[in-house]
Amino acid sequence: ANVARLVDRLDALLTIVSYCKGPSCRNPWRLLHPDGGVNSLVEAMSSTFDDFYRTRAKFAFLKCDLRYIPEENESADPELMAAIANQNQTVF
Repeated sequence: ANVARLVDRLDALLTIVSYCKGPSCRNPWRLLHPDGGVNSLVEAMSSTFDDFYRTRAKFAFLKCDLRYIPEENESADPELMAAIANQNQTVF
């Protein structure tokens, strides 16, 4: 059970670090938890966040191509992608 919980969190984190740009990459937990309540994997492992992480779409590679175009090569959670897009427009 704990392994599945860990994988859920790592999937979300992988989505963030795969698509973030500039300042938003410095603290990926801030994109997942904009209220600032989580700043580490240890904090994210709280059972309080189980539903949030369990319901995120799992990160997956759609195909392996010679060129890297994330939108064509990967599948990511739409809600997390929206958070990244909004954050990439903001400079901390």
